[in-house]
Amino acid sequence: MTLIASTLNYKRPFLLGDLLISSRGATKSIQLPTNTIDVTQYLDTNTSLAVDLYQKVYIINKNVAIALAGVVTEMTEFLKEFTIRCSYYEPIDEAGIRKFIEEYDYLTKFKKSAFFILLMKPEGNMISVKQFWSPKELWKTTKSEIFEEVYACGTGADDFLHHTYEQQEFEASSEKGDILRAISANLGFIAKLLAIERVSLHTIKKNWGGGFETICFDGNSFIKIDEIAYVINYAQFDENGNLDLPFPQLIQYYKYYKDTLFIVAIEVTKWGRAENETEIVLTSNDCRVDVFPVPRLDLPIGSSIELPPSFSFLTHRLALGYALITKDNAILAPSLFMESNNMKVTYEDRKYVELIIDKKMSDLMRSKAKEVYPNL
Repeated sequence: MTLIASTLNYKRPFLLGDLLISSRGATKSIQLPTNTIDVTQYLDTNTSLAVDLYQKVYIINKNVAIALAGVVTEMTEFLKEFTIRCSYYEPIDEAGIRKFIEEYDYLTKFKKSAFFILLMKPEGNMISVKQFWSPKELWKTTKSEIFEEVYACGTGADDFLHHTYEQQEFEASSEKGDILRAISANLGFIAKLLAIERVSLHTIKKNWGGGFETICFDGNSFIKIDEIAYVINYAQFDENGNLDLPFPQLIQYYKYYKDTLFIVAIEVTKWGRAENETEIVLTSNDCRVDVFPVPRLDLPIGSSIELPPSFSFLTHRLALGYALITKDNAILAPSLFMESNNMKVTYEDRKYVELIIDKKMSDLMRSKAKEVYPNL
């Protein structure tokens, strides 16, 4: 079991799921989008080892979404049967979902797994959120100023909830209850988790992580968020808490194509840098690029994964995670999400990558990190 979670940002529900699949008898080497070396050499071989990447959150129809964790065969069968049941109704209602949950044979078909289902239910001019989760005893919950209600299940649940509570400072131009605010909070939080995983493998050692999917409700239907670049930056504090411009070590671009999630992982060893009053422009052709296809659990056996015609991309949708390290190896991991014309990532397949960062944002991040430094 790994991690599935739900946040309810002032009536804006999100489902989050990690990608990692692990097994106790695993001997297979594996590379991850955050670490393109074989990570098994750093893991405790007495516990479960990472073996693969799969999607665990799904849009069933425009008003129903589900997250799954646990045993692959159990999750796959549950997903197939729930999808079939929902296809009988347009749309399926609360009673239909409860009937499926009550009738399902958990003792033989779902003994070591868990689910979280979201149903968006029209009520006059409003839409209410209905939540269903099981097993009840495996789910942990907390509340925070940023995320309001948080539910988590799996081996990563305690760490996940700790980080949601820890991330108390949040700035956004939109109001509570606005979908853009909810997106910023959740995607920025994922960037934080990816930065921690990059420098410490902390999540992988506890059998969760490897990447994260998000589902949100945009007011009309559920959507999976993609065409986003997660930019993982690294820097070390000097003895006075000052930072140079953090080095963007890794860019991960998420894009769905024919139901498969493709993660383009660009690991940069050297940047060319130019800047003006408003922008910092970083360009590199000195990078390693790996592509990670992440299929659905219910992909038919023997099916092949169709590749997109190109892995080139341009996006203004950036989530930046920072691993800021002290002399004592303490980690400060601030993060943020921005969708702005002042920031973008451009990747020309097999040629170059360019990252444009808002200079004011970068200066503000370093200034706030210095304020926190004495408490690390």
